[in-house]
Amino acid sequence: MIHTPIKPMLLHKSNTPPSGDYIHQVKLDGFRCILTSTAEGIKLHTRHQNECTLQFPELQISLPPEMVLDGEMVVMREGRPCWESVMRRFQAGQSSVNQLTEELPAQFSAFDMIYVDGQDVT
Repeated sequence: MIHTPIKPMLLHKSNTPPSGDYIHQVKLDGFRCILTSTAEGIKLHTRHQNECTLQFPELQISLPPEMVLDGEMVVMREGRPCWESVMRRFQAGQSSVNQLTEELPAQFSAFDMIYVDGQDVT
């Protein structure tokens, strides 16, 4: 069973990578988002628990139910993540969401699975 709300583990700045057997990822210029897939569909929440599902209708994709992913919401411009564009999408009112979905399509870059089939896998 999925327990909500789920808060993501936040990044910490470091001048050097940690030593040891770790995998490193580039920080994308977007905002943290928790994606929850249920039988009713996809729900999106910011790290502050603000729902932002309606601002990103293109993310209503088919995923197994009872899955929670932690990741970054990103809008790419000229091949690079664009902070201003993703914030424009996030702050969009319902009247402009469809136009912005075409103009500034968003992507969810998942980097951690929290629940799979309703089971905590952290």
